[in-house]
Amino acid sequence: MAQLERVLPLLDFVELSPELLYLDGVRPAARREELLAWVRGREVACVGHGLSGNLGGVDPLPPGWLERLQADQRDFGFAWYSEHLGAGAHGGVELTLPLPLPPTDEAVGVVVARLRAIAEVVPQVAFEHVAVPLTLMPALEEPAFLNRIAREAGCGIVLDLHNAYVQCVNAGVELDAWLARLELERVLEVHLAGGQDSDPSWLPSGRSMRLDSHDAAIPEPVWAALEALLPRCPALRGVVLERLPQALPPAAWGPYAAEVARARELLCSAR
Repeated sequence: MAQLERVLPLLDFVELSPELLYLDGVRPAARREELLAWVRGREVACVGHGLSGNLGGVDPLPPGWLERLQADQRDFGFAWYSEHLGAGAHGGVELTLPLPLPPTDEAVGVVVARLRAIAEVVPQVAFEHVAVPLTLMPALEEPAFLNRIAREAGCGIVLDLHNAYVQCVNAGVELDAWLARLELERVLEVHLAGGQDSDPSWLPSGRSMRLDSHDAAIPEPVWAALEALLPRCPALRGVVLERLPQALPPAAWGPYAAEVARARELLCSAR
């Protein structure tokens, strides 16, 4: 929290993943009350970003999941809430990362139903597309899939520019072409992050893949894409910079604060 205070004057809100505030996903942890006291003491606005909504999975939500979200909504007052697009659990087994979905009517129906259930608890709902090494559709067809879900669910899209960049780099397509196919009027929030290239020894081919590892500075192509699209997102409510805690030792907070300031300047210039 002490380090976060350094960038607090640059922030309009903070984004929380509520599941991280519970033990075993059920019992509130002590850090939940600590964070709630910190938020209330500084009158910081909050946004929710879920990790276990299992938007594309057929497993039912865990018992009490919506009730816990309702309690978090009551206490933290999320301005909006988003979930990751994909199958996050199957057969009662939680997956480390959401699995990609096929571009089928059935998949769309599953996601839309789950988003509508969440929308009964939070004031505004959105979903974030994910970066995965294996996909079930060509990279340039993904935006149409996202557009359809957003239209049918009547919800927003969290556009993660680094996720899109990762998908495009690994598929050998242009990020601008991917973004040109996305309905930017549906974009409620933008995520910025950085990552690494994989070790070539990981694959027999020796190929290096771009990873959405959240442990490095935001690459310049992502900054360029942000600057170009901000004026074209009329429903945009915020921009979030994601960085893993282990990638933020004390010496890294200065450069991170500079990235926050850069994003804020671009956002203010576009308004």
